[in-house]
Amino acid sequence: MPRYQTHLWCNMIVYALVMSILMYYRFKLPSTYGELLVCSSLGSLFPDIDVKSKGQQISYSILCALLVCLICGRRFIIAAGLGVIGMIPLFVDHRGLFHRLWFIAAFSVFVALVLLQCMPSCGERIIMNSIFFLIGAITHVALDGGWRMVTRW
Repeated sequence: MPRYQTHLWCNMIVYALVMSILMYYRFKLPSTYGELLVCSSLGSLFPDIDVKSKGQQISYSILCALLVCLICGRRFIIAAGLGVIGMIPLFVDHRGLFHRLWFIAAFSVFVALVLLQCMPSCGERIIMNSIFFLIGAITHVALDGGWRMVTRW
């Protein structure tokens, strides 16, 4: 089982390959290189959110900050919904739900749709960041179980 450092290093390699291809074809990116690297790195740690890991620590730190902001902004219903969603990893098996590509893709789309509702002017940027998050997550799943896990929906 690779450690989080291995997932991050492999993500960096895949990120560099994807960026090289995009630069070769002169693809105009709506996000900065650093922003995309952060999104793919978070994606590469995301599947291990269901076990005590660096990914879980980072995810819960971000969730905690979001909850504080939402509560201070008196958005209690959204905060409660996020709190419930944040508990899901505590109730699933490791390498179960969070290692399924359909779930990771659905999660990425769901987060993108929520962000698009909140910030419609950043549409292209949100979509590109979600794609790079998904690339990082696919890298993680492939590293954990090879092609067998990537093709397992």
